Amino acid sequence: MNPNRFAEDRDFASDVQGYGMSMNVFSRVFEIDRHLDQVQSSIEKLRIFRDKHEEGDLSGDVRTGAFTGVKRLMRSLDAIEYAFPELENEVWFSGFQNDVHHAYWRIEDGRYDGVLDSNTESVDSFAGEVVDILSNISDSTHTNPVNQLHRFIKHYGKEFDPYNAPEEYYNEVFEARDLFCLGYYSTALIVFGRAVERSLLQLGEARKINSLHGFEEDTSWKQARFYERTKALKNNDMPDDSGKMITNTQYHLIQILINYRNKVAHEEYRDISREEAARLMGQAVDLLTELEEQRIELEETPDEEINSLDNVSVPI
Repeated sequence: MNPNRFAEDRDFASDVQGYGMSMNVFSRVFEIDRHLDQVQSSIEKLRIFRDKHEEGDLSGDVRTGAFTGVKRLMRSLDAIEYAFPELENEVWFSGFQNDVHHAYWRIEDGRYDGVLDSNTESVDSFAGEVVDILSNISDSTHTNPVNQLHRFIKHYGKEFDPYNAPEEYYNEVFEARDLFCLGYYSTALIVFGRAVERSLLQLGEARKINSLHGFEEDTSWKQARFYERTKALKNNDMPDDSGKMITNTQYHLIQILINYRNKVAHEEYRDISREEAARLMGQAVDLLTELEEQRIELEETPDEEINSLDNVSVPI
């Protein structure tokens, strides 16, 4: 996925009310929106067949449309399940899918070839399959599997809200959200580590830290290693002496996020659960918000009130 497209992606997401970037990534990768439309149109074809069969007025187009509806319905449901393996455990989805599979494989086996030739026995038998499929589609917006599918996708990845992050870091946070939704949890945390590193670089610049004395003397802030910058911010005060540039709690979380970037090959960082990743990513969004608010506060402070720092000593 190309991070340069995320600004364009957010425009797309704003047009799909409530779906957000999680819907967008699956639309891009799996064409989920097309499959959802296909599910709805296929159900309509089956409803027409059921109604016309009850009226005794089946045309060739209606019979062919029902066959096509079953086949497209199966392909779309299978594609959606491939994108969201968790759906296998949802009774409202698996029951619906099983009824569609039952009809599809009998069509493929040729059991309903007589439907296209108006064979009464075949038509009636196939009509029973259609009724079974449609029995899953209730009038209730809560239990209807199509509505539940829309809700499932709408709220997928809702464990944290990217829009809570500062706009300055939307690219990174939405990229991480996409990776999280696709199941790449440790990679998503690497992206957050990158965002935090940029945030700390900008925070030090706003604090007017010009150079450090860590691994080498008089190293410019931009050229200093990440370890040196973090230690310098942890050990130095805000210009108004209201506290350290970063707190111990922030420092601890920063180290965790950076470890995911630097030690991703280690088993403890490579293997992370969805729940743990969601918790850390929510904390990372809060961290970015705090650091950005602090940077803005410094940017709005008159220059004469911020003493610049040169060759700041960093314990190595």
